[in-house]
Amino acid sequence: MPDTSSTKLHSNPQGDFFRTDPAPPSAKTSRPYADPIFESPESRKETTQQVAKLAGRLNASAVTDKERDALLTERSKLLDKIVAGTITRKEEIRLEYVRWSLDRIEDARHGPAMDRLEGQIEEFRKLAAHLMGLRDNLDDLATAKKRR
Repeated sequence: MPDTSSTKLHSNPQGDFFRTDPAPPSAKTSRPYADPIFESPESRKETTQQVAKLAGRLNASAVTDKERDALLTERSKLLDKIVAGTITRKEEIRLEYVRWSLDRIEDARHGPAMDRLEGQIEEFRKLAAHLMGLRDNLDDLATAKKRR
């Protein structure tokens, strides 16, 4: 039996009981419960996209260096055929797939670092906007002070 010492039981309008850990949320909470049922469609979509991205990265990270090298070699040969003008439609399609596969492998290797960098850039942009707002406020105060 699970430890329920810090767990509260609550009921929904239908009278069903469910657990929340450790206590019910306050009325100020924008997300009442950490459950997909209560999330907005936008946040569910974002979560689904994040899970898909992570699953793709996990799958691509399982590719060995030997497999990656084989894809690079195949891409090079197919590109040589494009330059020579001898590529078939079937080979063009294969080239698209090989490029896509290499992109997925590259994302699995460097994607998390790029995601962190993207997050830092977004935080920097927010800071810059905040500082510009602060500067504008200070300019307004200085202007108001001069008028007095």
